[in-house]
Amino acid sequence: MSSRFQAYGLIVIAVLLALLPLAGSRYAVELATQIMIFALFALSLNLLIGYLGSVSFGHAAFFAIGGYACAYLQTRIGLPLVVSMAGAVVITALAATVIGYFCVRLNEIY
Repeated sequence: MSSRFQAYGLIVIAVLLALLPLAGSRYAVELATQIMIFALFALSLNLLIGYLGSVSFGHAAFFAIGGYACAYLQTRIGLPLVVSMAGAVVITALAATVIGYFCVRLNEIY
């Protein structure tokens, strides 16, 4: 399969996914969103474990912190989706900064 054909295929899939909220039901949109979230997580794990050979449980922890923060901001505080997603990014970045600060100070294997 040529790289040009693959590029066109990815463009067509991206356009179809972008148009899904206009034509699809609420269930289809939620299902596609979940699929894309977990696909992104799987791609990042593939990069980390497959190509770099580094097994990290912190990767899953940051994924969980972001998901929990987004859900908390939506359900408990009542923020819109876009605002809660941005807030989840900030909360996860703060958690990563705190955890990273202590990790780089260690002299032994952790």
